[in-house]
Amino acid sequence: MNRGTIEDAIDVIQASAGDDEAAHGLEDKLRRDFIKSLADGEYGASMDLQISARLVLSTEDLDFKRWCA
Repeated sequence: MNRGTIEDAIDVIQASAGDDEAAHGLEDKLRRDFIKSLADGEYGASMDLQISARLVLSTEDLDFKRWCA
């Protein structure tokens, strides 16, 4: 994930702002994709940062319902 990819995703989110649910979903996707890119070492991040990013992503494995209003 590079700056251009992030900027493109932000443009899509902004274009979807009239549909709160869609914009929220796209925002969540951008955040997840960015955190995953950190966890995968795409930025040459420090090991501590990669471990922390993996920990943040691990909540996806927790068994509970995700609700959005």
